[in-house]
Amino acid sequence: MGIKGLLKQVLGLFKDKVTFQQLKTKEQIYLYAGDVPQNGLYRKFVGLSLSQANLQHIKFDITQEIPLGDSTVDIYQ
Repeated sequence: MGIKGLLKQVLGLFKDKVTFQQLKTKEQIYLYAGDVPQNGLYRKFVGLSLSQANLQHIKFDITQEIPLGDSTVDIYQ
């Protein structure tokens, strides 16, 4: 693989974003109100962030209704 291919692959990692639709398929859902602290204690959490959208954050205003069913979130911090 050339440098262009490697660069494209690396940049593709940063384009991926978690969505509420993807969360619905998970066995356990751990949500964090805000940006998730970057340490091992929170690796299972998905942050509901005002500014970030990536593999660990959904860009979302927590004053809005969360589009998940009742009793589907295991932990909300």
